[in-house]
Amino acid sequence: MPELVPLDGARSRRRHRRGISATSDVEACIQCCITVAKGFAFGDDTRKRKASAPQAPIPYLSDEIVVAILVWLPVKSLLRCRAVCKAWRAIVNDPLFVSAHLRWSAMRWEQEPSFLVTPVTRDHVIPQEDVKERGWPTTFSKQISFYRYQWQWQQSASDSDSDNNGHGQQQTARLMHVKELGSKSNRVGFFAHCDGLVLAPTEKELYLLNPATGDAITLPKSHRNNLRHAPRTCHCVGLGLDPRTGKYKVFQAFYRPVDPYPRFNDYKKVPMGMEFLTLDGGNNEAWTWTETMEDSVFTLGSGDDDEAWTETREDPPRPLLRWQTGVTLKGFIFWRVDTAQYCQSSAGILLRLTLELEGFNIIPLPGSMRVCDDFMLDALHGQGELCLTTRTSDVPSVTIWMMPVHNDDNYLAMGYAQWELRYSIPLGLPPHRLCRLMALVAGGTRILLWSDFILYEYDLATSKLSTVCEMDRMRYQGRRTRKWKNLWSFNFVPYTESLLRIGSLLPNN
Repeated sequence: MPELVPLDGARSRRRHRRGISATSDVEACIQCCITVAKGFAFGDDTRKRKASAPQAPIPYLSDEIVVAILVWLPVKSLLRCRAVCKAWRAIVNDPLFVSAHLRWSAMRWEQEPSFLVTPVTRDHVIPQEDVKERGWPTTFSKQISFYRYQWQWQQSASDSDSDNNGHGQQQTARLMHVKELGSKSNRVGFFAHCDGLVLAPTEKELYLLNPATGDAITLPKSHRNNLRHAPRTCHCVGLGLDPRTGKYKVFQAFYRPVDPYPRFNDYKKVPMGMEFLTLDGGNNEAWTWTETMEDSVFTLGSGDDDEAWTETREDPPRPLLRWQTGVTLKGFIFWRVDTAQYCQSSAGILLRLTLELEGFNIIPLPGSMRVCDDFMLDALHGQGELCLTTRTSDVPSVTIWMMPVHNDDNYLAMGYAQWELRYSIPLGLPPHRLCRLMALVAGGTRILLWSDFILYEYDLATSKLSTVCEMDRMRYQGRRTRKWKNLWSFNFVPYTESLLRIGSLLPNN
């Protein structure tokens, strides 16, 4: 066989193309950190060439300098940094470092807001199943995928390329975590988010996850709240941080058993209670399995023999909607009152829970709103204000009310909880559809609104409304096609990543 001779200008040695990754800058930063930790200076390439004279290593790198470098890295990179050495592992696992990194993530969110996108799909569609009559499908998938979408100024609809066509087709959501649910559920509720922790309520279970670290657990069941049997099921939940103890708490409402054999509609007359489960924010791995005389329960944080779920000091003064996820803001959780059960006033109200005191307060809605008016309740991330979005009946526009949240109870007692009509946006949605205010961006000059599958951007200076992206047409990392099979809805919440560890998987019930 004749010897192969390369053509003129061709290379005889095969070259491998180097792929361009979105994390290449982060990997370079990690490599620099490793180089410094081993005693070399930044950019020192003496290992690649023979030095003419030996160079002395730089002085020892203190832990303070290492912390100042590591705190700027994302969670995914920090998890890899734990394998560099024992000292770095101790730094990354230190609760003080976790808190410092969380503060950095919150500051970064104000510059580049990010959101957690979770498609809710079905395994298959039953042709005989009439969704309108049943109210909800029964074949939801057990697998939930968490994606992170990061808004950037150059990617917004007003600044995008002409190929984008205003639909965000060039934008990509990065895959963070895939969770396999323990059991199938006929319903998946809105997610609650607090400091990187995500509470995912379903019809049968409550799941607590950290998509950044991959930690995920199924919360223990409560004997007070039966999530499986109608008609007295209650799926009113919330997640928040107790500012006094620094511990995270999961709340859920329940109906008190008055009549052991109630009629179908008697749940409306049953009093409602509230219970919570405490996570130790300083040592989230202190989960213990305790056998008691009455039952086998999970004990969290302290390792005491107390039951995991504990009742609040007082019951909700008004009945809450049976299926809702509370809005968390500055040590409070806000829920909507079930107006069908409580019709003693023509004005609508909210219920506020103080995590520190485990007490409730009544928050009136804007005076111009009627009890029958539907609305969406959200917390303006990073601003400390409660946001209420409703529709104007006479014109196709969206009305946005804002209310500052204060820690002083006298603020409510003196009647200072005032709503301010902040924005009125001609969105042009169908009469039955509402939207949610997700963030104020670009220095407060633009508003991000989310409705159904679409993320909108409204320019306050020009009164221009544009489409940032369509969730069902956006690129998702790890997927070859953009079209989702048997897509039902999306969960879309503001998201701040953190290193908070939930702990190892709990034993099965």
